[in-house]
Amino acid sequence: MGSTICKTCGYISDEINEKFCPNCGSSFGETDEEKVEQKAEEELLVKCPKCGFINSNPGAKFCEQCGAGFDQSVETPAPQQLQDVPASPPVMNIGSGSNAPRPVVGTILKENLLAKLLEGDLKMNGRLEIRRDGVTFVSSQRFNKLVQCQSENISQVKVGNKPGIFGIMMKNGDKFIFKVGNAQKWVKYVQDILPK
Repeated sequence: MGSTICKTCGYISDEINEKFCPNCGSSFGETDEEKVEQKAEEELLVKCPKCGFINSNPGAKFCEQCGAGFDQSVETPAPQQLQDVPASPPVMNIGSGSNAPRPVVGTILKENLLAKLLEGDLKMNGRLEIRRDGVTFVSSQRFNKLVQCQSENISQVKVGNKPGIFGIMMKNGDKFIFKVGNAQKWVKYVQDILPK
């Protein structure tokens, strides 16, 4: 916007208000902006006094671009207040009892983004992480579930009867069954973080 090309010699001028080409002297004629303003006047279209936008509706009361009203003085509209809606907290199954254990937050050693947590007939997609201090599973937003198994509270890890299945048994009796590619490797990863 703001450039004018001479139709005679092809010179490009950056001056907006020039009427004649500084290279050859030919008339630039009407600028696009002048043509739009003239058309707006002819068709009684409304030009916004705030942003200059030419509105396509002749009877418009508000600017289609910035929302400014045409009948009253143009003021910046007050921003709408957004209400804080707290997100629902994730359902937490922490595999080490009810006395508020520490969360599993250690460095991630291995991660599987295509893991599934199996609970009865339910298969939850999510991310399985082997961390220095335990195992975490974070489900997709659809299920909104977090499982944390602290390494000191894991009693047993073993491969399941079906391919890709392994289970973690906790000292408090909780069981978590996961489906991943190459379950044998994942069992070894978990066993490697268990206290000796």
